[in-house]
Amino acid sequence: IRSSGPRLSDDLETYHDRVRESVVTHLNPALVRHYHDVLAAALEASGDADAETLAVHFEGAGDLTRAGSYFAHAARTAAGSLAFDRAATLFRRALELHSGHRDERHELQRALADALANAGRGFDAAEAYLAAADGCAGEELLTLEGLAATQYCISGHPDQGRGIFKRILARVGMPLPDSPLRVIVALVWRRTWLRLRGVGFTERVASQVDPTVLRRIDLLWSVSTGLSLPDALGVASMQTKGLLLALEAGEPYRLARSLAFEAFLVSTAGWPTAARTAELFAKADALARRIDDPHALGMVRLSAGLIALDQTRFADAMAHCEEAEAILRNRCTGVWWEVATARSVIAWTLWHRGHCDELRRRATAYISEARDRGDMFTVTNLGAVALPHLSLVADDPVTAAREVDEAIAAWGVQGFHLQHVAAMLSRAHIHLYRGDGPAALAHIDSLWPALRRALQLRTQIVRIMMVDLRARCVLAAASVARDPRPLARRAERYARQIDREQTAMSKPFAATLHAGVAALRGETDTAVGHLRRAMHDYAVFDDRLRTAAVHHLLGMYLAGDAGAEHRAAAGAAFARERVRRPVGMVALYAPGHGG
Repeated sequence: IRSSGPRLSDDLETYHDRVRESVVTHLNPALVRHYHDVLAAALEASGDADAETLAVHFEGAGDLTRAGSYFAHAARTAAGSLAFDRAATLFRRALELHSGHRDERHELQRALADALANAGRGFDAAEAYLAAADGCAGEELLTLEGLAATQYCISGHPDQGRGIFKRILARVGMPLPDSPLRVIVALVWRRTWLRLRGVGFTERVASQVDPTVLRRIDLLWSVSTGLSLPDALGVASMQTKGLLLALEAGEPYRLARSLAFEAFLVSTAGWPTAARTAELFAKADALARRIDDPHALGMVRLSAGLIALDQTRFADAMAHCEEAEAILRNRCTGVWWEVATARSVIAWTLWHRGHCDELRRRATAYISEARDRGDMFTVTNLGAVALPHLSLVADDPVTAAREVDEAIAAWGVQGFHLQHVAAMLSRAHIHLYRGDGPAALAHIDSLWPALRRALQLRTQIVRIMMVDLRARCVLAAASVARDPRPLARRAERYARQIDREQTAMSKPFAATLHAGVAALRGETDTAVGHLRRAMHDYAVFDDRLRTAAVHHLLGMYLAGDAGAEHRAAAGAAFARERVRRPVGMVALYAPGHGG
């Protein structure tokens, strides 16, 4: 026991759980109910008792109706304090004990779904929203089903979400394009109309806009964001339609976020659309700053990060997404998709730049939290690329292969999305690291038709990455071929294709490929020239592992002090990133040289 006051006559409290449990166990059940009843009455009469405590005592006394009412009150208090996980637990208890009117139960079910969504437990929230939708009709049904679809999508279950969205959109006369041709036709038409119309608008507050129009804008926003990262091009036409509606409505918050997201989706075409991207983004940024809405500001910064990623400005992408996460986490609620997207971009930029230690620290924390919330979106995004990459850095290709398999199995989504592209890339990297060029090339060639049909190659950064990957696989296969000349010519075609992309990333990629082709042909001086150009260009975006691989090769080709300097630089760079087997990384990033 312990005393709560200075004298032995003050209150005494048993403070070990086993003491309490032992005392209660030896009480007659009727007496326990009586004590609960007395305590509940006394605490309720005091007027300052905690609602959850009252709920527990009323439940112990057998008064389940009042217990449920107090659990609901405690849940709302917890939600108001942003303790959403606790609120969800309490709303569940209230529902378990509820036996009153259907409308009251519906309200509790909706509140449970909102709490789960705000806690970032998307799959559970989706199920709760569908339960709340049971028996509803009209606009309320559309709203709840739309919320369920959104939560399915952002938690990594886009097949379920897409199915619901498709049903809702058909109901309101806005069908989702269901084939690559229809996707492209709808996108070209809507973006052409947007160009002709322009982005002028008459500003109105939300109360001045038809609620049906606002609901349509919000629905299209949910479709666009929920399905964008798996399939950016596939939903781009729906986002453009949402922007057109937002321009007609003139409500500034919805318009700011739509302009920002349109800028991102336009940026997926790469540098050819840079001017248009900048125009749309500038309008979104100015509008968000003027209205000073936290979610609009966070979305603008997130879009800035996504745009920078598409344009291979990796340091900028990371800085923008860190700023976006800070705004969203500190000033908003219910923004787990936005936070998860920002974190995915941060991890991807670290992967692109070969910053392994920082990637290891971030990915471990991000995935741990995502698994706790059941967020398979983040788990797959990082598990398909970051984790297997770090396992290769640690010279563990067996674990890397298992991590890819687990990530894509957890995704469990039909189609060929960005997550499948990531798995395709990681599996090829494992083959290259092991020195099995023919297996790497067979893997890539077998999946290339699916990659093309899914329109993934229309995103410039994906196109550069995957054509470069295919060329590296060709070079690795050529290294062990009886006659490497046909494969060398094929790799050279891919290198020239990447040359034409003219981005900061494509230039050193192409130069490294040209060096591999020259090496296969025995043209050492030409290979060295290409490697030197690659090293200069890799410095533009601080790609540490590829730079180290080029240093390694120059150290192999050059004699004397120059070669020694390059070998030392390669060793230091690989050691800094804790690469346990540097020759495996060289075979992965710069095949074709042997040695």
